[in-house]
Amino acid sequence: PAPAPVPGGEPNERLASRLSAALGPDGSVIAAYSTSTGSIVVLMGQVDNLQLVFRSRQTITSPRQTAQPGLSIDTVVVWFDADGSGYVRANSLTPLPAGQLSPHCIIRVKPGDTPRIAYIASEPVRRRSGELVPTFLTSSINRTFRTPASGKLVWVVPLSNLNPAVCTLTVDGDPAVMLEGSTAVGDPPIVLGSSLLPPIAPSETPPPLVSNQRGDIAAIVLLQSSSGTAVVASPAYRFTCGDPDFNNDGVYPTDQDMIDFFNVYAGAPCPTLRCDNLDFNRNGSSPEDQDVIDFLTVLAGGSCGS
Repeated sequence: PAPAPVPGGEPNERLASRLSAALGPDGSVIAAYSTSTGSIVVLMGQVDNLQLVFRSRQTITSPRQTAQPGLSIDTVVVWFDADGSGYVRANSLTPLPAGQLSPHCIIRVKPGDTPRIAYIASEPVRRRSGELVPTFLTSSINRTFRTPASGKLVWVVPLSNLNPAVCTLTVDGDPAVMLEGSTAVGDPPIVLGSSLLPPIAPSETPPPLVSNQRGDIAAIVLLQSSSGTAVVASPAYRFTCGDPDFNNDGVYPTDQDMIDFFNVYAGAPCPTLRCDNLDFNRNGSSPEDQDVIDFLTVLAGGSCGS
């Protein structure tokens, strides 16, 4: 609808062209448009009731900084998550974090909610074990793509040890490593290569991924010992239990994690906007006493369910 006005936009501002779009689980849509005023807007909702949820260079406050994510005509990527939230990949950030070179970021949007930064490419990501892993100082999300069946978006960033990592957002919105180069998988274990690309593939080629409707994902990667041998690895990106950084502020374990856990448990809003799910033990039932017990056990250095 090129001549249509921008819902909630500036006076006389019109939609010029659609750049990217995705269909949500309930039939709603998320779409990025360029406008007659030179900006890029993201609209979301039912087709007959679209709402403006984000505009290029809109100021957003994340847990770590206040920034203006930028959208570029050739790199706008939008998608839905399982809970109906929308996500947008922005290709720049102003001001830049110290020592960073134009890191990409992922923005979470939803009609009626304030947009927030879900992940900045220079921030740490979390392994399945719960360990935070720093990314390379000048990293960017240079490869972003959706899996074919589930539509889940994944991206590739180099970690601080320069191993490439395939990452995604968990059901709690936590950026997590699905698959990492130079790690062992399988039984008996085999070591994956430092490349997550198939043999003789250009460097910009994403790892070939397959997935099912449930969201299970497998990637074709190289073995460490042979540049010509590939293997299908099926990473499990969901945590078996929560981690002690409940508020996802990057610092743990701290008293603030415990304070925020009990405040959210009592019904208060999450102060960082990025708190984990109250179903800490991931048993599908929450809130319950066992979630509190397991959280305090893990906070004290124990194992979930012990």
